[in-house]
Amino acid sequence: MKVVDSNTNGNESMISIINPSRNGVNHEKEIKIGIIGLGDIGKKVARLLLSSKKFPNLKLNLKSRDYNELYLTTPDEIAEIEINENPIPQEETLARIGLFKSVDGVTAKTGKFLDSNIIIYSARNTEKPFSSFKNRDDEYMPNLKVMDENFERMKGYEGLLVIVANPLEPTCERAHQKTGIPRNRIIATSADTKRLRDELRSRIKRHPDYMDKKLDFDKILEDVVAIGEHGKHIVPVYSLMQINGKRFIDTDMYTKYLRRGIRKDLMDKPRKIQHETDEKNIVVPSYAVRDTIEVLLTGTTAPMTCFNERDNCFVINPANYRSQKEIIPEIEIYNKISAIEKQQYELAIKSITKRLKKLKLN
Repeated sequence: MKVVDSNTNGNESMISIINPSRNGVNHEKEIKIGIIGLGDIGKKVARLLLSSKKFPNLKLNLKSRDYNELYLTTPDEIAEIEINENPIPQEETLARIGLFKSVDGVTAKTGKFLDSNIIIYSARNTEKPFSSFKNRDDEYMPNLKVMDENFERMKGYEGLLVIVANPLEPTCERAHQKTGIPRNRIIATSADTKRLRDELRSRIKRHPDYMDKKLDFDKILEDVVAIGEHGKHIVPVYSLMQINGKRFIDTDMYTKYLRRGIRKDLMDKPRKIQHETDEKNIVVPSYAVRDTIEVLLTGTTAPMTCFNERDNCFVINPANYRSQKEIIPEIEIYNKISAIEKQQYELAIKSITKRLKKLKLN
């Protein structure tokens, strides 16, 4: 994905706030990230963010329903785990964490929870096992009470809200309705593009025409994105991808078998793990959240679930935090993709709209 000029049209991006220059992060500027919900994904994201060498002055505000459980387990676990071969000394970790019982709480160490630049919402109703859900929307009603309790306390929040809890699109809309945060400051992390790229990379490596060649996969896959719905109507975009100077859709690899196989993996792999182990597939979503936070802090563009005025709903599009005020989707991608992909995208919009209506959110 291309890097968007953070000074375009006089808009001040998050990178301008964190770093007056455009050539790296200002290590003297403190960044506060709040996390609501410290289940498997919440804790994993906390570890990833704390161990990031890109933001050494990042502080975390962690909110858990059980303060004592949080205090006894989370800091020690975060301190002991090594991520990307970057161990975190325990004393340093504890100095960078504020522990909160409530979203509207205050600590001497990190101040108000709602002073966080970005808040990550990953809370859910832990009384309902994942294996009891047939699809993502089944999680909405069991999570509603927990959602509303947290969102009601976030009224007046002026930062960015990043939704991780499923179902993504309905939870984004509910967050807007209960918090009053403008829709263009609410996003959801999507792991679909990462999964899509991983599947393509794996299949290309095994293909006879390419298995013995050294390929720059970062370059090859940079225009491969998943857009549309986080669910049944996800749209893998292949038409912008090139391999060895040739459009991927013009190669013999681009077959119905490949497309069906990748779509099945995008839909079924996470659910299979979830139902067989009663746990979420936390690795890919956790890294996707970490990557999304880095995108927001550095002014680059990436696919995320965001509000698209053209479609009047939250939907996955490449987007950028171009100003201090809003997330802006790059809707020009719609004019670049193939006719078939456009049709699939329109079906995704209809599906999202139908789901929101069923859940009485529009």
